[in-house]
Amino acid sequence: MSVLIEPLINECALPVKVAGTICNTRERCGVLRVLNATAETVTIRIRRFTKLGTISTLNSISCIQPFVRPKQSIENDKTENQKPEILEAFAKKYGFQIASDLTQEQRYELLNVLYDFKDTFALEITDMKIHQKYVAHLELKHPGMTLRSRQFPLSKEDAAEIDRQILEMEEIGLI
Repeated sequence: MSVLIEPLINECALPVKVAGTICNTRERCGVLRVLNATAETVTIRIRRFTKLGTISTLNSISCIQPFVRPKQSIENDKTENQKPEILEAFAKKYGFQIASDLTQEQRYELLNVLYDFKDTFALEITDMKIHQKYVAHLELKHPGMTLRSRQFPLSKEDAAEIDRQILEMEEIGLI
């Protein structure tokens, strides 16, 4: 029997992702491909009823469209090189510490890449952006353990600064 296996949406519990694939099953067993997006070796222990993806029989699918990568033109691949004065001012403003053993050409090439993606760097908390489709899943080391500790006493200035920063993050929607 042929089935379509697709990855689960927003499943972050597993270190690997299932590739969308059509596979033939035999006696309730099938082969599927998984992607390890980390740089580390991953050993998967799959317990019974662990969800890796969704399964659909081919007769329940109305249409399948193959994914076609858009052709990138040469113009899109080339980035506009900025003037060295602009790049040096950018590096000074953001405080980049670039290795001194790079040649001047390599340094400007690196600064050009950083300059192209300058909207990913934040100098202030108000410059930070929120990823709309990302949900962080925090796993506790010991979920059943209750920790009790007293708050370290803060000075009035520190407490006022913490309150100010919390209110600022609430205003811009970070928390």
